[in-house]
Amino acid sequence: MRTIVLSGGGIKSAVAARAVERAGERVLLHADFGQAAAAAERRAVEGLAGTLPETRVVPIELSHVGGLSKAWGIASPGRRGSSERTAGTPLPVNAARGLVFTLLSAGVQAAVQLGSRRVVIGLSRLVDGAHVGWPVPAGRPDGHREMLHALNIMLVAMRPAGDGVQVEAPLLDLCYAEIIKLGVHLGVSLEHTWSCGQSGSDPCGTCPRCRARSAAFVEARLVDPMAGAGVPAGR
Repeated sequence: MRTIVLSGGGIKSAVAARAVERAGERVLLHADFGQAAAAAERRAVEGLAGTLPETRVVPIELSHVGGLSKAWGIASPGRRGSSERTAGTPLPVNAARGLVFTLLSAGVQAAVQLGSRRVVIGLSRLVDGAHVGWPVPAGRPDGHREMLHALNIMLVAMRPAGDGVQVEAPLLDLCYAEIIKLGVHLGVSLEHTWSCGQSGSDPCGTCPRCRARSAAFVEARLVDPMAGAGVPAGR
């Protein structure tokens, strides 16, 4: 039985891939939707796959994400006064907010086509907007659990015989720092992860995603194996 793991190259998806109970091949699904960090993410996912048994990478392209406003000639609310978007530029805020649904849909479709009944996503307990490029207001409720519950009900309704696809989030009760600790405990090769919002040989160390990663390592009281490559060490 194959397990589909939505893999963006970051720590959460890497730990989710390692933490999930495996019975057969593990498929790391990496989506390129024109994000600036796509190439670096892909390298990280491929590096991670090399450290896990019976694991392969399946890349997919979602070039339509963030481009619908341009196709319709409508200025995106996330990009003031412009509907233009090219590969490697930030997603409009409204497109980024809906990205998780697009990725989950792609994961379910991959599971159907590859003969899997299981899709794994590395969602954590706390909503952390820094990872997807938008601020999250303080006190905003975490709706991940409700979202996944509703999605799985829908998937059961599509295949009522009990042989349909289900989505799992094994890290849902953990925050970022706790996920890092779990990754270290499980022996995940965290050096094969990429959290930066840009591509390059080294992470920038200053973008929101790099800062969120650094803060999580500080909270976990661990040293980031990427420290010295643009990422400050945890203290």
